[in-house]
Order: sequence, then structure tokens, then C-alpha cells
Amino acid sequence: MRVPNPKPGNKLIPENIALVLPLMYHMAFENRAYQQPPPHCPTCKTSVKPLDWVERVYLRLLSLEGPSQDVYVKVRRFRCQNGHISLATDAFYPNCRYGKRIVDLILYLGATRPFNAVEKDLADLRIQVDRDTVRNYFKRFGERSAQLAGIKVFGEDQAVNVLKLLFGLETVEDLKRRYPGMSVTTEADETYPAKKGALKSFRQELARCRRTGDKPSEYPESFTVGLVISPDINIITSLSVHPWPITEIQGNALQHPTFGSDYTLTDGSGLYTRWTNRVPDLFHEARNMFGTFREHLPEGQPLSEEVINRFKEAYKKHKEGRIQALSLRYPQYVNAKNEFVGRLGAGAVEGLGSRVKYFMGVPYKLVSTFLGRAVAYALVDSVYTFRKGGPTVSFAHHEGSFKWEYVMDRPRTVEDPLHRMFQGWDPEKFRRFRAV
Repeated sequence: MRVPNPKPGNKLIPENIALVLPLMYHMAFENRAYQQPPPHCPTCKTSVKPLDWVERVYLRLLSLEGPSQDVYVKVRRFRCQNGHISLATDAFYPNCRYGKRIVDLILYLGATRPFNAVEKDLADLRIQVDRDTVRNYFKRFGERSAQLAGIKVFGEDQAVNVLKLLFGLETVEDLKRRYPGMSVTTEADETYPAKKGALKSFRQELARCRRTGDKPSEYPESFTVGLVISPDINIITSLSVHPWPITEIQGNALQHPTFGSDYTLTDGSGLYTRWTNRVPDLFHEARNMFGTFREHLPEGQPLSEEVINRFKEAYKKHKEGRIQALSLRYPQYVNAKNEFVGRLGAGAVEGLGSRVKYFMGVPYKLVSTFLGRAVAYALVDSVYTFRKGGPTVSFAHHEGSFKWEYVMDRPRTVEDPLHRMFQGWDPEKFRRFRAV
């Protein structure tokens, strides 16, 4: 753990709070003994025996004046038959210098806050953690989430099964078996947060194309975030983060947790054409219908009242036909008044895409960093106790079993340079690697 830069606590925080917080941390953690043995040696998988005790820094506290203070805990060490030494598992996560509860707090705050804002928030709580440490923890969280709940296609992780993280279940069908009588629909869409530096490069490209007359790119370079949500129970079921436009392969990975849902609303993208129980989103269909109406008009001619009324009439007939077809196909969504009460549009996942871009706050350069925050946000957005201006307990909070340690307790794995998670495949880099 490197020595941090001097960082005094903010004197605007009430003095009694500033004094009480460090005392609470000392009472809760100082000289506490951790002795939970690992199930086996992390290196050679043999049995372990107690060895001795060591002191380790659990967290570092800030003071209003003077240097920071370290809070030490006692950790039991163990040795296996081959001489490998390991630590008790209830104090620290693998490859994390700060204690478990501090890392949990970092992940919770960082799900909706940028890394530098998390550093500031923790400083207000009198805890010293630098921005780079926050970033590293989120990279590890994203990688370990993919190890635990990655959805593989052709042997490579293409999406993360958030449903598995929340409930320990693979698909919606398993969830409906656990809770009989549940009706679940899903919605799927993708959003495109810009990469770090992409907007500046895009503006420079537009200026260059205006001078040269070349055709510029339509959009700045961005990540592609695929999202699937179950709005009936307000949980995110799966997501994917890729540095390129996703294909049907990633779409099939996103579909896996939706098996068992009554139907899935999507737009007209080719990613979803082969999804089972797929229902086209009525809003996107209306936009396409309106574009077809505009194609038959002379360019630049304003819409007349007659054209608008003709479009409204055509859309009304199309909507009535859709409702009639869905009522016959899914009678469980028809109420006593013979009205279809199921969802017709993918507004929930459209709103989720906007929230993801808003709460990410700043652009990112690496997929591994963005993935950690995206998965953490998906969990926080599903597990909540306050929503729409008042206390509301979510289904995942009441029935789910997720804890940060389920992901972060996973051991470190060596990354294969030929199969970097969520980084794509670059033929040029592949040839250079093979030539070495």
C-alpha cells in the first residue's frame, strides 16, 4: 500500500461527526482477529494448518490535522503441506489491500459515482482511498463477475448473467419455478456511451471533412452496452459491454437468461430476430411506419393534415391488430374486462439505457473498467429500498441473495493473452503474438 498524498478532512463537516466517525472505525475494526481458514491452499489445493498471526492495515483514516492513521487487524496465517502460506479469508478479498467492508463500500458508492467522486465521498467519511485504487477494484469486480456469471458463446464470455448474480439462477424459467404463478416479460435494447476522447476526435473529424469535402462518421466512437430488463419485477437480467457494435452472437448471449419469460419486447434490430417469443416494440414500429409515409412525399414538403390523419388511422389499425394477436397468444394478460394489460413498448429498457449513461458520469477508455461499473450499477439498480421519491423495497432486495463478497471472494486467475475478456479479436495483434 503506497503512502498517499496529504489529504486533510473537510472542516465543513460538523465537528462532532468528524470526531465520532474515526472512533467508530477504531471500535469496529482495531485489533479485531480474523481466523477463518481457506477451504484449501489457493496454490496447490492441499489442506492447510494454522501457522501464526500477523498484523495488517484494514483501513486508513484521515484527520483534520496531521498525518493519516492506520487501523490494524490481526489475521491468522495458514500453511499447506507444500509450504505455501495463505491468510484467513474473512478479512481481505484476494488481491485487495483494504479490508472487505471497505471494498464493499467502495463498490456500492462507485456503482453510481465516478472514481474521483468516490475518493471524495470516502474522504468526507474520514477514509483514505485514492482514485486509482477505486478503479482497480472495479476492474477486478468486472473480471470476477464475468468469471462467476459470464455467458459464453464459442468458449468466450460475451455477456454477464445479472440474474445469476442476484438469485443464483440461470434463467427466468428457473425464477418462475421458484415463485409459481409469476408473470414475467422482458425488454432488450442497446445503448452507446462515448469512449474517452471520442467526442473531441469526432469534432476534429467534422472540421476536417468540412474542409476536404469527405463524408464524416455518423457518430463518435463508443462502447456498445446491451441491456435486458424484466420491468414486471424491476430487475436487470443480463448485460454486455463491447468496444464495437455487437452482432447476433452477443445478442444470443443476452437472450440466454430470458428463457422462460412470457415474451420479450425489442426493436427491429437484427440482433433479436431469432429470439424466441419476441414481440416487436410498438413505438419503434410507429417510427418506421411514419418514415414510410414520409418517403412518398416530395423532399422538403411539409406534412399536410390529410397525411397526418392517414398515418394516425393506419397506426390505430396496426395497434388494434397487435393487441388482438397478443390477447390470443398470451391470455394471462387479459383482464376481466377483456382488455390486454401486457406491455406493448420497450420504454423501460430505453429509460434504463439513459440511466446507465447518466450514472456512468464520465467516459472511459477501457472495457474492463467500464464493465465493472456497469455490472455494479445493474445490481444497485435492481436492489433498492428507495425509488420514485419514497421508500420502496424491490423484489431483488426482498428475495435476492447477492452480496459483494460472492463476486470479490473469487481467487485471482491468470489471463490468457489470446482470449482477453470483452476485448474482441484483433487479427493483427494475433499475428504479432504468434510471431514472437
